[in-house]
Amino acid sequence: MSTKQTPVRSRTTTLPPIPTDYARLEDLYEIQTVLAQSTAIEQAYNASVAIVTRTLQIRTVVLLDTTLDLHRAFTWAAAGSGPAELELAHGRARKRLEYFAPANTASARVARSDLLPGGVTERIYVTLPLSVAGGQVFGVLQLESAAVFEENDLMFANAVATQFAVALDRHHARQVLDRAIVELEQANRRLCDLQTISKAALAGATLDESLSAVLRAMCAMFSTDVAAVLLASEDGKTLRRRASTGLEDVSEDVSEDVISIGSGATGRIAATGAAMFFDNLDEIEGVSKTLRTNRIHSLIGAPMRARDHVTGVVCVASRGDRVFTADELQLIELVADRIGTIVDNAKLHEQALAAVRSRDVVMGIVAHDLRNPLSAIQMSAELLPTDDPQLTKPVTIIKRSVDVMIRLIGDLRDLASIEVGQLSIRQQSEDARALVRDAMQGVADAASAKRVRLEAQLTVRDLVLACDRIRVVQVLTNLLSNAIKFTPEGGSITISMVEGEPGYARFSVKDRGCGIPDSDLPRVFDRYWQAKETSHLGTGLGLAIAKGIVEAHSGTMSVESRIGHGTTFSFTLPLASDAVVPVHRVSAKTGSRVLVVDDEPNALSALAALLEEKGFVVETATDAREALPKVRDFAPDILIVDVELPGLKGPDLVRKVREDLTDLPVILMTGHGEHVVATAQMELRASYIAKPLEIGELVSAIHRELDKEQ
Repeated sequence: MSTKQTPVRSRTTTLPPIPTDYARLEDLYEIQTVLAQSTAIEQAYNASVAIVTRTLQIRTVVLLDTTLDLHRAFTWAAAGSGPAELELAHGRARKRLEYFAPANTASARVARSDLLPGGVTERIYVTLPLSVAGGQVFGVLQLESAAVFEENDLMFANAVATQFAVALDRHHARQVLDRAIVELEQANRRLCDLQTISKAALAGATLDESLSAVLRAMCAMFSTDVAAVLLASEDGKTLRRRASTGLEDVSEDVSEDVISIGSGATGRIAATGAAMFFDNLDEIEGVSKTLRTNRIHSLIGAPMRARDHVTGVVCVASRGDRVFTADELQLIELVADRIGTIVDNAKLHEQALAAVRSRDVVMGIVAHDLRNPLSAIQMSAELLPTDDPQLTKPVTIIKRSVDVMIRLIGDLRDLASIEVGQLSIRQQSEDARALVRDAMQGVADAASAKRVRLEAQLTVRDLVLACDRIRVVQVLTNLLSNAIKFTPEGGSITISMVEGEPGYARFSVKDRGCGIPDSDLPRVFDRYWQAKETSHLGTGLGLAIAKGIVEAHSGTMSVESRIGHGTTFSFTLPLASDAVVPVHRVSAKTGSRVLVVDDEPNALSALAALLEEKGFVVETATDAREALPKVRDFAPDILIVDVELPGLKGPDLVRKVREDLTDLPVILMTGHGEHVVATAQMELRASYIAKPLEIGELVSAIHRELDKEQ
């Protein structure tokens, strides 16, 4: 038996010749219709081959398709052809495909169609490449005939191959589109699921509430009975259930919820760091007693990670026969990543809050313990004679050192209060001009020492602010002090005040110093930041505190600077709703009886001596037990009480005194900061003064309280 091979290889985009035989044209049209109307190429293949056999004496047909990594083979054999002959034809077709398209040589799966009537004896092959518009060859159509192919037969076969190529290309495009649609729908579902998880997490006020909401959402998402979050221990050896839904606790012994890493289903997930599903937990050793007792049959879970460490496991489970899919495995990995982030952020937040609380406690203790001896030093220095030349310089050094320490403690206290949002602001109507004047007077000596001129440009109209007078003077003083540092000798500083945006006044302090580089401007208000030129002159807290004070007043602060042209700091403060300019008056109340209660004996003695020097009649006590009889016997006009007394605290002493003397004026003093006594202030209608005490400020406070009683 002779065997002939007629390969046909297309190298151009020229369309194949069209047969002129009308019967064959009808066959081609019918094949085209079948291929166009069929949704599956398998069905269209058999029907098309049947049409071809009406025109050609075909013994076998092999169609190879290598697109989309499918590597499919469709075969047909006439009656009388055995499997060996069909396998031989398939092998020849693969060799021709390697010739036409060397890259597409993967093993093909042979799908043999039903045998159709035929019956030829001679074997001749024609192999036609499949491509569209001269593109890459993605398959071949091989026909085996018992007779020699005439020219018209080859033209017809080539036209059939073109029809198959177009149909396969269209089918491939449809498959790609369908796959893309499925992937898009899957991505949308996952996005919706993750949004559901995020919303559930945000719905909780605490971590436990958030986890409970998330786990309920997961049960609905995966259609399961149970969901749980297990957290790894600090040493990474065990897992413990933190939250769950659908599980009944079988014992009060919490050790039964502890799972060794590597043991059971969730332990394996944590040990391998990979998502897993278990269709039958009965086959898994080391499953926890809780899962066994709750009759959990199948489970899927994924590890939670934070900073490259496995921090726990998220899982959902079912009591029935639940077969999980690879798609669900990917989904729970995404969910585990989201929950892991939520848990880790919550832990970091708790650690940050604990650190803040610890810092506040330490700051309070340090501030209080430092303020008491500083008060004693400061007040004792006030008692030293200043007319003795030998004492003038030492006393000045002592006072200056105390002032530095007081400012440092105050800055640290203010910064801590700003960070936790507890900076105390006592807003009242204040004359804006008076605030500027007070601040300029406070820095006059420093400006005079450098021969720096202070120029004020104020509005003609009086402006009344709603602000805390002491705090605003603190801001202005800080800005002016900084300007003096950077202004060369003989220079000038301008402080201006205008009515800015509706309801606000705008203050500006402009120096003509060296300016701030653009790279440093974003860091100006950072804590501890300092310009290199003056890094030895302060702590770097002043601007951060000033900005915090302004923002606590609902104002804003900004900075503008040009190298060689100076710097301008600006801030806004709200105007008071009424235009009444306050009048601050200090009346002489010498001879008034003052009872001072403080457990620090040195500070108490110095304070009593200073008040007596100011003309007050003073009695002292070191605790509440000593103070109560003196309130009755001494009959003070005003009571000054330290908050942190031993035994009965200062506010509690005031409450007890107020049982009989409801209108007795009270001043609370403490080194912890005003926010500590804010509640007691409102309840007891008491004033507050911070330690270390400045005697002038204390006397003014006494006068104000006594004036209220007139």
